[in-house]
Amino acid sequence: MTRTPVEIRAHAEAYRELHTHLQGPVLTQAIEDVAIALDRLAARIEQQDEAVRDASKLALSFSL
Repeated sequence: MTRTPVEIRAHAEAYRELHTHLQGPVLTQAIEDVAIALDRLAARIEQQDEAVRDASKLALSFSL
């Protein structure tokens, strides 16, 4: 199952919300690290989607 960037960011936020239920600096940092990684993944997916759209537009411009 593929997730959208919006879904991935929501998952990242859910990890951040764990902070309110769990305590400890190591755990806190681990949760934030996972959330940051999910945010970065969402950004990369958006960049790839944009690159594909740009490439498609370029290909279509050559075919006209």
